[in-house]
Amino acid sequence: MNVRKLQAADVFADPTFPFNCEIFQATGGVYPAHTHEFTELEIVFQGSAIETIDGRDYVLGKGSVLAMTGAVTHTTRQTADALMFILQMDAEKLQLFSYDLTALPGYHALFVLEPRLRAQQSHAGYLKLGPHDLAQVEGLALRLRDAWRDKHPGHRYLIRALLMELIGYLCQVYAATDHAGAGDML
Repeated sequence: MNVRKLQAADVFADPTFPFNCEIFQATGGVYPAHTHEFTELEIVFQGSAIETIDGRDYVLGKGSVLAMTGAVTHTTRQTADALMFILQMDAEKLQLFSYDLTALPGYHALFVLEPRLRAQQSHAGYLKLGPHDLAQVEGLALRLRDAWRDKHPGHRYLIRALLMELIGYLCQVYAATDHAGAGDML
């Protein structure tokens, strides 16, 4: 299998602000296998897909949230009209760690432990948002995407603020969620 390694320079137009996000409308096919040197967060707004991470298949449906950190190989396939929010960032270079991000309940579980357990092939779960939480997250994600796309004066400040709010919200939901069977693996 040919795996493409995405470098920061491939994804981030401005190396001083390593951030990118988009709403991805998947209507079938396969997004090629790749790995990267930054964090990627995927949130499914509607539809479904199969995400293959380091050779294991995960069924993603509406409300699924996956954080991929480190050099994991992943691909998205068998999408059924999936509408996904894809966020790519280098949190350290964005200086998100200068705040108390790592003290948030759920941060280590969502961004450190869960990806590590998936890599060890001993964990099948991931965060699955209910309707209320998904609506909140979708609103934040759309505001974040608009700020990124429009790039009005002060957009970096607004993006950092919205990014912190989005991550904070996800971490709080993760900490309050019972993860027994939250996500499914094939």
